[in-house]
Amino acid sequence: MSQVAKAVRKHPIVAFYVLAFTLSWLGRVPLALSSHELISLENPLVVTFLFLLGGAAPTLAAVITAYLAEGKGGVDDLFGRFKRRAGLKWYLIALLLPFVVMLIGFGVDAFFISGQAPNWGLFDWVGLPFLFGAMFISYVWEEIGWRGFALPKMQERLDPLMTSLIMGALWYLWHLPLMLNRDVNVRPSPIVELFFMLALTVLYTWLYNNSGGSLLIASVLHAALNTTAGISIAIVGEDGFSRQYAPVTVVYVIIAVALVLALGRELGRKVGDGLAEGESPRHQTGA
Repeated sequence: MSQVAKAVRKHPIVAFYVLAFTLSWLGRVPLALSSHELISLENPLVVTFLFLLGGAAPTLAAVITAYLAEGKGGVDDLFGRFKRRAGLKWYLIALLLPFVVMLIGFGVDAFFISGQAPNWGLFDWVGLPFLFGAMFISYVWEEIGWRGFALPKMQERLDPLMTSLIMGALWYLWHLPLMLNRDVNVRPSPIVELFFMLALTVLYTWLYNNSGGSLLIASVLHAALNTTAGISIAIVGEDGFSRQYAPVTVVYVIIAVALVLALGRELGRKVGDGLAEGESPRHQTGA
């Protein structure tokens, strides 16, 4: 076994995040620099490659790390999480909760911020399934890394709440090149974005653990979140979407806090990925 493989096997979580950040930022940092006219990116093929590399990096990092740490079996286990069965209610929560929160955001904006009722006719509702499908295909590559690899590995050492807070903070840092990219027109406050990602990560962890470790559930939630963002932008524009970002974040923070208060640090863990149900996390090597 090579020294690299030994190091990855000993510290798979560190190896995964180093790879995920490195590969993603190799794609997204040049795009951010180009948006500030610090470098020139004129070849559309290069721009497309950098964009795809930035988005696919969590999956690439997960596959590489899983293979080096556990061989082909680790990769099979990674993608096998898509096959885990979950009850219908978990699919409904993952699919519908973002739409409920979106409606709350529209309501807060209409009654307390802009005073303007949304024009629902501005969105092509016939195309909703296609938008959702596009969002699923676009963002499943994040979930394979975050929930498919990092979450179960991290929960072998830490409780679900601490795992969620660490993963949420790292998710925020991972997005920094996007936040600094002038071509990304939606710009919420950095502190609002941080709380948004921390709260969502708690929700992701709760859904993942209580749905039997289903990677499909996490991917549905991610697709639904970005679908509702697309609907909001179509109806109220980028400025309106930015207005709604704070109240929507407050709703997700309330949901996350309610889960912690009701279920404790374990978030009602049903699947511990290496832990028996109800067992406390083992403190072992493997960070």
